[in-house]
Amino acid sequence: MWSEVDANQRSGLLTQAGFMAGFAHERNDAPVLRGIFVLDRLLCQPPPAPPGTVNTNLPTLNSAAKQTTRQQLEASHATPTCASCHKSIDGIGFGFGNFDALGQWRTRENGIDVNSVGEFVGTDDIDGQFDGAADMGKKLAGSAQVRACIASQWLGYALAVRRDELDACMVSPLTKSLESSKGDLRELVVALVKSDAFRHRLALQ
Repeated sequence: MWSEVDANQRSGLLTQAGFMAGFAHERNDAPVLRGIFVLDRLLCQPPPAPPGTVNTNLPTLNSAAKQTTRQQLEASHATPTCASCHKSIDGIGFGFGNFDALGQWRTRENGIDVNSVGEFVGTDDIDGQFDGAADMGKKLAGSAQVRACIASQWLGYALAVRRDELDACMVSPLTKSLESSKGDLRELVVALVKSDAFRHRLALQ
């Protein structure tokens, strides 16, 4: 059964409940996990792993804390050691603030208004603020960096190789297909199987 949703709240894969629940903790949403997904899978710009001495466990939130998840993370990531990486991670992750751990829409958390303003930092072509996940999705959809990343993800999967084993010449035809077809993934599949990289790939050992 289909149900109508507000396009200002949900638009595309990134706002589906299944995605939100898959990138969340048991009881709380996870801006860090959601932010890393976008950086790694859609922008091909994965952040470095945290230093081994850093405690990455998030204290359990409760209603008595009178803090949102965002407020708690802003406080814990304020140190220079954390802020250098979390500026880009949290900048994206906070844009999902309207979605709880189950992917349900909310405007308040622990009695406090949710702040879903986020920011892209260090990208090729979409740096700047956005308001909420739907607005984030619009910016990602118009990004050449995202198109190139998606093309490399699909080609890497088809060839069973890591992204760092691909070069620009292999990915370029797929990126051009995405651009000319205005993001049509069906055309991307056609371009992939017609590409030299796919047709002349080496047999797996």
